[in-house]
Amino acid sequence: MKTWIDKSYWLPVQKYRGKEHHVEFPCYVSLKLDGELTYLIVKNGRAVTVNKPKYGRWRTDYPVTQVAASLLPDGIYLGELYWNLGKTKEDFYSLLSHKYDDRLKLAIFGVLSYKGKENLTTEDTLDILHDLQKMLRFPSLHVVRLWVPRGKEELLKIAQEILAQGWEGLVIRNPGAIWQEGNSVNWIKVKKKERELMGSYGWTF
Repeated sequence: MKTWIDKSYWLPVQKYRGKEHHVEFPCYVSLKLDGELTYLIVKNGRAVTVNKPKYGRWRTDYPVTQVAASLLPDGIYLGELYWNLGKTKEDFYSLLSHKYDDRLKLAIFGVLSYKGKENLTTEDTLDILHDLQKMLRFPSLHVVRLWVPRGKEELLKIAQEILAQGWEGLVIRNPGAIWQEGNSVNWIKVKKKERELMGSYGWTF
């Protein structure tokens, strides 16, 4: 892996501010891993990953970017960089101690741009992710687990099962939602109360 720090760039950071009453159906739900928000940038057969601009950590020449460079169309993909299963707090702490390790993995949950198209809605994103699922079946790079619940009862069942299994939670995005800079109630985090920070936004169980 090659890695370096460079904060001279801008990429939008979406802040999830939705709560239970903001959810609209049918919504798009993805598994929330305990890792680090990461942008996967693919262009002209090359790929790099970078985290939030305030951190500025770039990585390339490791399995995540090698697979992406060989298979993915040009675009900017949204993912969670994680260690082990990305399931527990211990996995997150291990990520911090293995930040230069080639065994880091990336789970894609969204798309910022794709083949030159930007401002992708929830519906656009789902279509793209379903296509990516067919080609990305690698331990290092894959599409995160997805659901499209049609109503609250179905969503609650998914959330309860995921939280009971010990995962960090879920991310819900409403129809028409777009990843962009700033706050939005169209993005909702679902977590257990003990894993949510005091005073933060979201929907806790």
